[in-house]
Amino acid sequence: MIPGFCPDHRHLSVAVTLCILLITLAPFCGWVFHCGCIWPWAGLDRYCNFYDNNQKDHCPWCTSFVFGYLITALLIFISGFVTWHCSNLITVTKQRSRAFISIAVGLLVFYCLSVINAGIAATIMEYPYFIFKIWSFF
Repeated sequence: MIPGFCPDHRHLSVAVTLCILLITLAPFCGWVFHCGCIWPWAGLDRYCNFYDNNQKDHCPWCTSFVFGYLITALLIFISGFVTWHCSNLITVTKQRSRAFISIAVGLLVFYCLSVINAGIAATIMEYPYFIFKIWSFF
């Protein structure tokens, strides 16, 4: 056994989770806020309404340092943490199944918490578009 090598593939599971999150973060932002953010290879945030000075409302995540960067970075860290520790709780004996389940749980945690983060940001910043076009608690 190589010193420092994790035989249960938790390092790889976290790396895969983080790669998936970084690739899907902009399209997720575009879906949640209808702002124009798309896949990294198709322009990333090039079409985001954040850059359109003619628009009244701008994407809450691209506008807010707290909601867009700090909390989102914290949620990415939390999903990596959950992915790492989830494999300890899973009783499946196959390593591939354990890795797949821990990645899925980490992604699920991130996207669930991100929808909550996005809802709070949209409400505080009075952004009119959220998931189903019009967002209002009232």
